Amino acid sequence: MLIITNMTVCADLNLNLNLRKFARMTYDIEFNPKKFSGAILRFRKPYSTCVVFSNGKINCVGCSNLNDANKAIRLCAKKLKNAGFNVLVSNIHVVNYAGAASLWQNLNLDKLSMFLGKNARYDPELFCGLILTLPSCKVTIHNSGKIIITGSKYINDLKISLNWLVDKVFELELSGLN
Repeated sequence: MLIITNMTVCADLNLNLNLRKFARMTYDIEFNPKKFSGAILRFRKPYSTCVVFSNGKINCVGCSNLNDANKAIRLCAKKLKNAGFNVLVSNIHVVNYAGAASLWQNLNLDKLSMFLGKNARYDPELFCGLILTLPSCKVTIHNSGKIIITGSKYINDLKISLNWLVDKVFELELSGLN
C-alpha cells in the first residue's frame, strides 16, 4: 500500500514582493538574502514550510495531502495581506509527490539489481539502497523491503510504478534466482 508522505505544491500570488518589507513586518519568518533569495515561513498546523519569492511565486512542502497544502498557502497569503500586500492566490498545482511503501520482506538487492537491468543502480559502498530510475519517477529500495518513490506530478504514476516493482520482485522470487 502506497502512503503519500510529502508533496511539493506551487502557486502564484500575482504580484511582485518586497521581501525585506515583508520580513520586517512579520515576526515568524526567515529571510537572509545573502544565503537564500526566498522568505521561509514554517507552520505547525498544517505542518509545512512555505517559501515565498520576490516574483510572487510560492512553494509549499511537507504536506501529505492537497487540503493541508492549500491551507498552508492560504495562511501564507493571510500573513502577506496582514503585512499590507494585496495578494490573489492562483494556479495552485502539485509539482512533486513522494510516497512510501513496504514489501514486508527482506530483499537481496544485488540479485534484484541484476534482474532489473540497466535502470537499477546498487553500490552498497556508496549508498545502502538500490536506486531505480523509471520513466515517471525514481524509486529507492532498501534491503528491509521499504520503498520510497519520488519525482512524479501524479499519484497514479507512483501507484503504477509500485505495482510494476512488486510484480518484478515476485517474478524474481518465482524464477528461483532470489
